[in-house]
Amino acid sequence: MSGIRTQGLTMAAASSILVLLFPCLHATSLKSQLFTRLGALRYSSEPPISYKTFYFEQKIDHFGFLEDATFKQRYLVADEYWQQPGGPILFYTGNEGDIAWFCNNTGFMWEVAGQLGAMLVFAEHRYYGESLPFGQDSYSDSKHLNYLTSEQALADFAVLIQNLKNTIPKAQDSPVIAIGGSYGGMLSAWFRMKYPSVVIGALAASAPIWQFPGMVPCGDFYKIVTQDFAKSGYNCEASIRRSWEAINNVSST
Repeated sequence: MSGIRTQGLTMAAASSILVLLFPCLHATSLKSQLFTRLGALRYSSEPPISYKTFYFEQKIDHFGFLEDATFKQRYLVADEYWQQPGGPILFYTGNEGDIAWFCNNTGFMWEVAGQLGAMLVFAEHRYYGESLPFGQDSYSDSKHLNYLTSEQALADFAVLIQNLKNTIPKAQDSPVIAIGGSYGGMLSAWFRMKYPSVVIGALAASAPIWQFPGMVPCGDFYKIVTQDFAKSGYNCEASIRRSWEAINNVSST
């Protein structure tokens, strides 16, 4: 199966990306390229790029012994710009939704693929899109949801990457960088922390990786949002505040 990537978001979030790249024996030159070229990127009007759809047999439970069944995890691959051997792999850590949608709306990865000679891999998060561990019953029984965790999802990504390196010719020495946004960005950052031998670094956009009760004041995120709108344009913050009254008036009639 294959699909066509439509022109989606490109560099809009580049300035807010959290970079977690650390020195690595095989990644020094790639790291230098990445930082240099990210700053020089511009919007692109290039035609859509095709990708191929694959499925990988994943364990439903990576950590226990009671569930030995498997499910098919969907992932998308675009290797048109990949420079063999050893070209980098940019790995999108799928979040809560259909992976094809994220593929079509993560323009940043498509922008840098050609300049880095990278292969793009978009991995679907378990329990979303077509990657349903228990098929149509995945949400019908609460016990099935025991396996819907970030830990299991990260293990899916790690196993998938190892399989790709073992099965794709000339990919064994390819450095892998995890990329994601929002919850997917949290996964990317955690992926680098938990599996440093699998990915050499992570780009986590708009990722509140520490935003949990008891770790930071619960209102801090909203303060940041308010500050962003206040800086984005004249009277923007005040206009948004006034809109709530208008919304309440409309909804009450």
